[in-house]
Amino acid sequence: MSRIEELFKIAASRGVDLQWAPDYAEPGYTCEKGVVLGDWNSVTRKRRVWPLDWPTYLEKPADYDRLEKYVDDTAPRIGTLLEKCGVSLEWEDEWITCSDCGKVFRCHPDCHSWQMSGVILEEVCLCGDCILTDPESVLEHYIGNADKAITFDIDLEDLGYAQHNEESYESGFYPGQRDNTHEIAEQLRKQGITDFVFKIDVCGQFEMFFSVWVKQNESEDEQ
Repeated sequence: MSRIEELFKIAASRGVDLQWAPDYAEPGYTCEKGVVLGDWNSVTRKRRVWPLDWPTYLEKPADYDRLEKYVDDTAPRIGTLLEKCGVSLEWEDEWITCSDCGKVFRCHPDCHSWQMSGVILEEVCLCGDCILTDPESVLEHYIGNADKAITFDIDLEDLGYAQHNEESYESGFYPGQRDNTHEIAEQLRKQGITDFVFKIDVCGQFEMFFSVWVKQNESEDEQ
């Protein structure tokens, strides 16, 4: 049993839930010996003042049922030891595991310009690389949907789509940034265009720029 496996066994015996992944699927991240997701905070727990197996032939103290608080620092201590083994640590509520390859990608932003490099569907979670193995099946969840927009890297032109808008749509804090996906979708449907998808191009602290892509045959019919 390796040192990493031993630490995982200790964590499980202490009630610390850890998830291991072979690598990152998030662009710009690398690791040496895998990634471990967990809650690395110390936690406050309660324990009984007297042991549960108090001998039956002895009278129990008056405060036998009293609980006292203590700080359990098992998680951060195990995290420190895992890092010494060459493992990368991440917070479990900021990352998610790809259902296909088992690698992890961010599901929580770390900056204002961040966009998710994968997708979370009802059945599965897929990283950007696994999306590209069957992009059409993922794209189905975005076609004609004004509530969803593509954030991952995908070549829409290669899939037969053309950008419909000449200038970027804008939504944000500043005056004039009031473009609405539902209104845009309604206008497209009135023109008989139903096969379209929205894509977020740029994110900022107070604004977002996006585009709408239409299946080329529908785009050509409109012209």
